[in-house]
Amino acid sequence: MTNNESKLTFERIEGEEIVLVYGNKEIKLPKTFLPAGAKVGDIIQLKLKFDDEKTAKELLNQILGN
Repeated sequence: MTNNESKLTFERIEGEEIVLVYGNKEIKLPKTFLPAGAKVGDIIQLKLKFDDEKTAKELLNQILGN
């Protein structure tokens, strides 16, 4: 798997969403993504993963019609 990590600032809550700031960009995510105990002003680590094995299996299944 290939990893990509970023650190964002937890800016505020808007209804059922949290607002994270990365540079001058705002990112909105559902509140369920917020780690337990996090509070406004905390730095949140966001990690994105590409699952190449699962992608290959799904592609193979599509080719084989499974």
